[in-house]
Amino acid sequence: MTSGVQDLGGADIILDTVAGSYLQRNLNAYKPGGRMITIGKQGGASDTLDFSMLMKKKLTLIGSLLRDRTTEEKARIMEETTRIVWPLLEAGKIQTTTDRVFALSEVVAAHAYFDSGQHIGKVLLDCRS
Repeated sequence: MTSGVQDLGGADIILDTVAGSYLQRNLNAYKPGGRMITIGKQGGASDTLDFSMLMKKKLTLIGSLLRDRTTEEKARIMEETTRIVWPLLEAGKIQTTTDRVFALSEVVAAHAYFDSGQHIGKVLLDCRS
């Protein structure tokens, strides 16, 4: 993940659902002043954090969960996302990177590719077919 992002100047924001095993990779990917928002821990709940890198790059780390929020809080987050984020995506002001799209029938291969860590960006399943 990091070499491609670093080639583009680094990441401003990473929305991290993996945590533990991706911590160092994510820290390497940031440009100075970047922000990491961790919302999941699929890669484990802990790892070693090099605080000198955190300080040198002036990074901000944020942790949050959606699971334990009330239905009203989740609805507000969805409304704000729809109102604020989607227009920025549609206008091209926020860009995401799709690495590969797999047919739903290739779900095992998609998971293997994702788990290999070779991807830069999203690995998607096409559920239309």
